[in-house]
Amino acid sequence: AELKHAGYDAIIVAGKAEKPVYLWIHDGEASIRDASHLWGKNTKETQETIRTELGDSLIRVAAIGPAGENLVRVACIINDLKDAAGRGGMGAVMGSKNLKAIAVRGHKGPEVAEPERLKELRQWVLAHRELWASFAELGTGAAMEAYIATGNIPVRNFLDGEFPEIGEISAQAVRDKIRIKMEGCYACPVRCKKVVKVDEPYSVDPAYGGPEYETLAAIGCNCGVSDLKAIAKGNELCGSYSLDTISTGDIVAFAMECYENGLLTTK
Repeated sequence: AELKHAGYDAIIVAGKAEKPVYLWIHDGEASIRDASHLWGKNTKETQETIRTELGDSLIRVAAIGPAGENLVRVACIINDLKDAAGRGGMGAVMGSKNLKAIAVRGHKGPEVAEPERLKELRQWVLAHRELWASFAELGTGAAMEAYIATGNIPVRNFLDGEFPEIGEISAQAVRDKIRIKMEGCYACPVRCKKVVKVDEPYSVDPAYGGPEYETLAAIGCNCGVSDLKAIAKGNELCGSYSLDTISTGDIVAFAMECYENGLLTTK
């Protein structure tokens, strides 16, 4: 949305920079800036540094962390610290181009082909809250117990179908134990994004949002983990390093099974 306000519909990045850089886009202008001082920083450090040096706390940032820089195949692009463009290794693609981040700020109102029709659709969505009320209350992951009953959730590297502790890592448990608020994507009334905070035994920074269903499942029951705070910490670390939570959880689950079968050892 910020990109649209800045006057652009899309970005195509061709080639590779000779050294780390970030792309700065604002109100119809684009420039390439040195990012050598950002290389090696996590996504939050990167976002804070860019906002400080450009003097605007409302700049939106899509960045990679160390995983993208090191071309990890399951690296993703982290937007605003809480949303990931994952499942395709796009963070590694940015890293291969020495592109640390894309920073955007726009003040232009986008042109709308049918503004009245858009208003009608908006009002229809608001008038039919029953269609999305559960997402506003819990976000994703509210049906995990039903998924266990239907065999539609990964457990211990997809080996098992039962996980008695599933209620301890559901969206309801997140709400009751570690959630501090709900947020949403740009201009969306649903606000289904969890924001969590943990002080002990792990410190979990709410700047990284909270675990969605896929994360609760991949880092949780697929690894045999029922500790909700540990899952939240895993979600934060993945966001910080720009790792895909689904692939990361599945890789850990696979490594655990390999260890159990003697294929991996402590050596």
